[in-house]
Amino acid sequence: MQKGDLNNDGLEDIIVGATNKLPTRVFLRDGNKFKETEIEGLTNLKEFSESDFAIIDVDQDGDNDIIALAGGYENRDEQKYIHYLYENINGSFTGTELPISPFPASVVRPFDFDQELPEIESMHGIWYSITAGDFDQDGDNAKY
Repeated sequence: MQKGDLNNDGLEDIIVGATNKLPTRVFLRDGNKFKETEIEGLTNLKEFSESDFAIIDVDQDGDNDIIALAGGYENRDEQKYIHYLYENINGSFTGTELPISPFPASVVRPFDFDQELPEIESMHGIWYSITAGDFDQDGDNAKY
């Protein structure tokens, strides 16, 4: 489950990951409540569980896109754990496989490594784990 603005109205919405039996669910903010909404290309049934999402503007067009990780243990075949970028194009989402080998994943977190926006340009790939801290005690976070 993740929160972020999915329909470009400035309000945080909620996305709940699919299982291998239930589709992805989206709840758009409607005043002080949420309304479940189907979104083309996104709220469909998947072969795998979606374990985590990152909601960011990957293509820098002013609306948020979604990175979705496949996880869980429903599938014995690791080749089914395919991770996707869902690009938001005028309110519909187009899924594209991420260029990484399939594996059951659990966490994705975009991070601005060089502390200059936009975030996605500074990622230089997908990180499965990262630790940031002031290891050399010079006042800024070193990344390893």
